[in-house]
Amino acid sequence: MISYKPFFETLEKKNISEYELIFKQGLSANTIHRMKKGEAITTKTLDTIMAQLSRQKFNIFIMN
Repeated sequence: MISYKPFFETLEKKNISEYELIFKQGLSANTIHRMKKGEAITTKTLDTIMAQLSRQKFNIFIMN
């Protein structure tokens, strides 16, 4: 199982809102919702997230 908890913790530490991810970074609200629920996202989506946030150091997920 994958947990995106580190991703959301890092967002909070860096004061980045979900609004900013959706409207400034271009992530879909559905992607954010799926990550919050611990549901699967595609590797393409993960690659997009990494590319958009590559200017910052982020912990994205942990594997259990």
